[in-house]
Amino acid sequence: MGKATIFASIAVGVSLSMVFGIAEIGLRVWKHDLAFQPDPEFVRSLRPNIDYEVLSYETDDNLNGRSSSIPDEPVVVGTSRTNNLGLRMSEDIGPKGADEKRVLIFGDSYTEAIQVDANVRFSHLADEMLQQATQGEWRIINGAIMNGNPDQYLLMLRKMRLTIEPDLVIIVLAPNDTEDGMAWDERYGFVRDEAGVPLHPETQGWLALTKTSFVVRSFYALLEGRWPAALEFVFPSANPGKGRRQWEQFVCITDDRSKEFFRTITGRTLKMLSDMSAEVDADFAVMGIDYQYYFPNEPYYEKRFPGQKEQLERFGCAESRGEKYQAFLVNYMESNSIPFASTYQRFSEAKANNPKRKLWQFYDYHFSAAGHQLAAAELVQLVLSRIGIASDLESSSPPESNL
Repeated sequence: MGKATIFASIAVGVSLSMVFGIAEIGLRVWKHDLAFQPDPEFVRSLRPNIDYEVLSYETDDNLNGRSSSIPDEPVVVGTSRTNNLGLRMSEDIGPKGADEKRVLIFGDSYTEAIQVDANVRFSHLADEMLQQATQGEWRIINGAIMNGNPDQYLLMLRKMRLTIEPDLVIIVLAPNDTEDGMAWDERYGFVRDEAGVPLHPETQGWLALTKTSFVVRSFYALLEGRWPAALEFVFPSANPGKGRRQWEQFVCITDDRSKEFFRTITGRTLKMLSDMSAEVDADFAVMGIDYQYYFPNEPYYEKRFPGQKEQLERFGCAESRGEKYQAFLVNYMESNSIPFASTYQRFSEAKANNPKRKLWQFYDYHFSAAGHQLAAAELVQLVLSRIGIASDLESSSPPESNL
């Protein structure tokens, strides 16, 4: 190889490196308020100390059954941030005080709740209520992250039980957790110990790469959105083709096969979470949350989710009302001695009292302000029942305003 060829190769390499570096800097500046990131340890996590402006298409009319339209542009409805530990809460977490008791909750996007102002989030409301009920002794720490599922919570709890030192761990169980558990095992896979507890994802290599570089992360997102086959080639799944079971099949039909998937995937992981909590002398409980799709008088913006209505009708979600699903959960938790609470009855009563007021958002599918208040009451009641304090939160009405 001649000197000219060597110099040309070096020049090309330097030029490409400069272009990559400029693109990396530009993306980091542009995406400075993006907290969500891939993570080779937890699959995904949140960057610490990130402020986020909350935009919404929700209006008082579409949240109270008076309209089925949305504004042309979203409006700012509040702010949200991640704290010093990269958790979705306004308050930073320091060393545990001598007289302090901590409730660590895990959940998915319904619990992370970046669709509303931080002060509307049910974990924040519950924290205020709990501190008032316990004279400041107990507090709630929100470890939730969008698309989370119980396998990820095991990875997070292994680390957080030492840094946060929880006295009570609560899993906020979503209807799609079993489907997500199957999807995660297919996409990321897990290296497990002899007891089956996940230690880290199998796809640590490309998760580390996408965490490190915003350019690579943007390339991943481009492939994911436009060329899924190319995504699988460049960022291969751990167990391609393993398959999953749709949440509607479990929640709306609740057939025997779906129940078995729950037992062997979600249920097994909940038991592991309970055991891991007990290793640091922390109590453990589960709170089930619900989706709007099997509740009456909960319209949503169908244009955003083409095919969703037909899918729900195919599984008979409106007719099922989620009743068999709720009965199965209660029976499973009781038979496995897992303390359990559910938002189902509280939300059902609220809908009966005021059918027009939405408990989930219209454009977005997560909890409305009214839903957050009800979920907060259920969470506080569960905590108080575990720490032996009488509760007067048996019934709770949502706020008059839903914004």
